[in-house]
Amino acid sequence: MDLTYESTNQVKELKANLLVRDFELFEMKPGKNIAEMSTRFTNLVNLLKALGKSFKEAELVKKILRSLLKSWETKTIVIFYTKDFTRYTYDELIGSLIAHKIILKKEIIKKEKGKKSISLK
Repeated sequence: MDLTYESTNQVKELKANLLVRDFELFEMKPGKNIAEMSTRFTNLVNLLKALGKSFKEAELVKKILRSLLKSWETKTIVIFYTKDFTRYTYDELIGSLIAHKIILKKEIIKKEKGKKSISLK
């Protein structure tokens, strides 16, 4: 019985170590959007929490900011220098990133429409 208990603990410890490694190496995958990245990250964090790991909100926010692709660098810098990480939540960050991407897409569409109008004249 002790051997089974020890094996179970070793398996749990191994799983925990693999998940911690996944957390440490977590990064946004090229071609994926913020919502997809957030889902992956939330699932990983939930698995770690189930194994007893706890996270401060600021730790999660900073981890996501460090995990973003280079194309997000400007937005990341702005957030790092303007937000109070003792009050800024993970959900606020994800909402802000999604909103930023929507605004950028609208600007691109607006510019493309402007170019089409000019070329038709």
